[in-house]
Amino acid sequence: MGREREIEEIARRLEEEHVLFLQGMGGIGKSEIAKGYARDYRDRYDTILFASYTSDLAELVCALPIENLRRAEDEEQEAWFRRKLQAFHTLATERTLLIIDNFDIDDDPHLEEVLNTACHILFTTRNDHSDHPTLPVGQIEDFDAVRRIFAAHYGRPLKGGEQAAVDEMLRLVGCHTITVELIAKQMKASFLKPEQMLHRLRETGLNTHLREKVKREGAADKLTSFDYIRELFCFSGLSESETHLLCCMCLVPVSGIGVGLLGELLELEDYDGVNALLGKSWLMLDEEDDTLRLHPVIADVVRSHLSPTPLTCQDYVRGLGAKVLPFWHMETAERERIYPLVVRILEDFPQPTEELFTAYNRFSNCAWICSDFDRARRSAKRIYDFAMETFGPGTAEAGTAAMTVAAAYHNAGDFTASEPWYALSLEHRKKVLDPHDRELAISYTKVARCALFRGDHAAAQENFDRAKAIFAYILEHRTCEPEDAYPYYYGLVLMEEARLFMAQGRYEEALAQSRQSYEVLMACYERDKGDLHFPLVDMGKCCSALGQYDEAEEYLRRARALDEELMGPKCLTALETREAMADNTLRRGDRERARQLYSEMEVELEGDFGPDTPTVRRLREKREAAERAD
Repeated sequence: MGREREIEEIARRLEEEHVLFLQGMGGIGKSEIAKGYARDYRDRYDTILFASYTSDLAELVCALPIENLRRAEDEEQEAWFRRKLQAFHTLATERTLLIIDNFDIDDDPHLEEVLNTACHILFTTRNDHSDHPTLPVGQIEDFDAVRRIFAAHYGRPLKGGEQAAVDEMLRLVGCHTITVELIAKQMKASFLKPEQMLHRLRETGLNTHLREKVKREGAADKLTSFDYIRELFCFSGLSESETHLLCCMCLVPVSGIGVGLLGELLELEDYDGVNALLGKSWLMLDEEDDTLRLHPVIADVVRSHLSPTPLTCQDYVRGLGAKVLPFWHMETAERERIYPLVVRILEDFPQPTEELFTAYNRFSNCAWICSDFDRARRSAKRIYDFAMETFGPGTAEAGTAAMTVAAAYHNAGDFTASEPWYALSLEHRKKVLDPHDRELAISYTKVARCALFRGDHAAAQENFDRAKAIFAYILEHRTCEPEDAYPYYYGLVLMEEARLFMAQGRYEEALAQSRQSYEVLMACYERDKGDLHFPLVDMGKCCSALGQYDEAEEYLRRARALDEELMGPKCLTALETREAMADNTLRRGDRERARQLYSEMEVELEGDFGPDTPTVRRLREKREAAERAD
């Protein structure tokens, strides 16, 4: 309401300059103006993207939804950003609109690179970017429109002289949009009459002039919007549970969190507190996808008064830590829904605490599972240093943290760097754990896998034997829980050892071992589905090597169906399965079909990953070898 002039100005300026910063104080309505422009000028664009700025533009670009473009298995964040940005520049035209919301920062190292595009880019910001095309956003000039905004949120008819009191309130707060909304909702929820609310506002001593000074990063002066909302917050009469909900929402990224997910993490018995905060406009709800958000200015106020931290919001952080425990086995869409919550904590509150050590360790693992390898390594090393300082060497915590660092390196493809960390984890654990502890068996398995990678088959077999001996003891003495009669990790040990047999050319033994691994993992299927792919593919490879081509095809077909069910047809495990199917086709003598399969994958992955990644090079070499054989 009342922003028609600004929307028309945006339309004119973007046609001339293709980039525009909507600059104004928090809560003045910048985001709604941007959305209003996108709605009113929808026909001008083929594609409209709305993205909330969180940590930096590189992360924002990497999250843009570009079809048929995937992150390579060992691709670092910076390289992925460069490739994604290049793809965006190639695809984006003047009929593409990118809205970057809450760009509340003075500068970003990638700003100029992002701006160097043909598309229209519209920023909303509280900060000064006058060296770029800027449209200042002030209060709504049409006073009747401000009245309508108040009436829409108050929802009750005004009587007698109440309109005069409302008008004075609106002028008192400078017609500041979100403050007007909060006042109206506060009055409605608390049954305050306009005269009563006006009296309260006067008591706060609010001045009647908005300071149009632009917020600078780290500036001591707050915007007037902060002052207004702070005073409303102080006499809002929020309950303890409601203020705690607001504190927890301060740990959520500006993109928000699903209502159901928040309830799950906090174990809410009901949504009365959430509904109360929505009714008073302290929380915002996107009804299209039931996403809860906290306005950045309101978050500033809550942080100023209550100083929320992971320790004061332990229930939220512990709930998130429990939610990500099966992260490796989640479907991609579920990971993408949850991982931004993890990133917000790791970025804004990077230092672990003793009480939340387990949750932080799991958050670091989430990073490498999402191929966020730089953040995974940084976080894991910080956790290890904390564990050594807080718990000391030779502790279970130090062993767990060292394992996390190792996983961050291993899954980034740096097997050499991962091995000493796996060995260190084993040494810590040997000093504190029972000789028959399952975690010790896991460490032996990881060390064995490292030895296998560097070709030391004797050392690999020695450590696999140690791991299997521990599981044999667990099974014999029933030291595991009843539902773990076939421990999931025992199946992984068998799977890893089968690969040692394959590396030695012992395919019949490897096939038998892979089948046993599959049976053990299948017993845990309802809880852990994700790893069933691996023994199926291994069985397919073994059968193919033994000349059992039909059996190999069947195993690989089942693996591919499982990949698509859990992770989608474009997941990395599906690539491994498809390559194994092409290898099997070549072994059975159908070179033309194999060449075709290699070529299809090569073209697809070259577009997704670029022309010079290890996977693409390997497929190219296989395709060329098949052609030479013809």
